Amino acid sequence: MHSPHEPSSSYTTKSTKPTCTTMLAPIGGVILLSCLALRRHRHVTSELEENYKLLSVLRSALAQKDAEVLSLRKALSETTQQASKAATSSSWKDETEGQALKRRISDLNKELDEFRAHNRALILDIQTGKEELHGLGMKLQESEKLSRARAEELRVAQVYLSTADQFSGVEIIQAVEALNEEISGMAATLADVYDQVERGVGNPATDVAYGRVVEILGDTMTSFVKSNSQYEVLQVAFSAAICAHAGWMATSWCLGGDPSDEKGWNEIYDRIRQSGRTFPSGVT
Repeated sequence: MHSPHEPSSSYTTKSTKPTCTTMLAPIGGVILLSCLALRRHRHVTSELEENYKLLSVLRSALAQKDAEVLSLRKALSETTQQASKAATSSSWKDETEGQALKRRISDLNKELDEFRAHNRALILDIQTGKEELHGLGMKLQESEKLSRARAEELRVAQVYLSTADQFSGVEIIQAVEALNEEISGMAATLADVYDQVERGVGNPATDVAYGRVVEILGDTMTSFVKSNSQYEVLQVAFSAAICAHAGWMATSWCLGGDPSDEKGWNEIYDRIRQSGRTFPSGVT
């Protein structure tokens, strides 16, 4: 990993921690779509059952009408035969009855045609309902599949949504104090060897080093350290530089937009996420 270049004035923390609202919002939408699809599925199923019942009743009625028409035709045939054989005064009455029977048959035929037309319309409605039911079933399956996927994502993310702190405030303070002691010790060590290193290095190298120090401490502090190489001044300067560099490392997940610098930090962050550890609330 390349050595990162420290920012000059401020350090911006870019947190990638998922929030509870962003994780739950898409899941709520998926559950609502699933409920609506299921309700529509039940409604269409109920309509199909009612249409099947009505179709059964119409078929029974058609059978009765067919039987009645057959009976009337038989009666008409018998009446016609009787009318043709009898040459009496009752022939006019038989003819009248025959005409009445013909009208009745005609009316029954019309009713039969109406029943058949209604039957065809019901069959079309049932077919349309089946197609709509199939489409709703497919949508319901897709919604359930998406819901299961979102639920799995939420289950995986629950470890990062916990608000419980793993470390107490006292433990954190102790850790910070221990870090400060290590920084002070490191600064003292660097101050001890500073004179030896400076005598063994040419001026161009020290100028480059001071240029980098300027980015952390500023021009005024750097000039003061350069002109006053006392032990205490050097120790304070080294402590400030180490603290600034450590703070920049702790608060930076995006190092100046350089992909080569970000790669190492991203690998560390991925390992932290995959470890499943729960960090103190508000820390990513």
